[in-house]
Amino acid sequence: MNTRLYLIAPSDLGSAARPAESFVGALNSILENGAVDCLLLPGGNGDDTSLRQTIDLLRPVAQELGVAVVLEGDAGLAQETGCDGVHLLNPKAYRGARKMLGDDAIVGVDCGMSRHLAMEAAEQGADYVAFRRQIVEGSKDTEVSDEAAPTLEAVLEWWQLMIETPCVAVGASDSDDCLSLAEAGADFVALGNEVWEDTSQAIEVLKTVAARIS
Repeated sequence: MNTRLYLIAPSDLGSAARPAESFVGALNSILENGAVDCLLLPGGNGDDTSLRQTIDLLRPVAQELGVAVVLEGDAGLAQETGCDGVHLLNPKAYRGARKMLGDDAIVGVDCGMSRHLAMEAAEQGADYVAFRRQIVEGSKDTEVSDEAAPTLEAVLEWWQLMIETPCVAVGASDSDDCLSLAEAGADFVALGNEVWEDTSQAIEVLKTVAARIS
């Protein structure tokens, strides 16, 4: 087992409740142990200026530590702000994103629990596919599950037997859940947004997870 951490920044990052400046220290503390390969920054909530400021502040912090930075949902803004790629919520947006960003950029695709969508994304050349137990808010595609995939663990096990494209398991609830998903075949695991309710505690949880899955 050689699963890595896929770090999803808090969904309210850049808001008045969680200014990006206040997150720099936590980000450094989490990334410095080298267990994280990719940082996902949340997409905008209508405030493009605040989002750009958040990206400009946190992107270099991660990249200087060798961590790739992907932006949720917006390939154009990812390109403009120097991110390493984009995490698409809509699988049908893959071709446009790849054409815009080029072959060297990371283009990941969130596929919910749908093996069908994930296979299509992999065939088109996605750098990774993401599976999650719950439908991602903001997804523009309703085909996110199928009857043959009753559990996330079952999807991961099947994926590793059939497909070489890396997979991310999104939304683990705790370190035990992360370990279970890693054992099922996730190349990367990501904790759910609830981990950020207490930033100090989140740092310790993420460090524990990194130690258990590596």
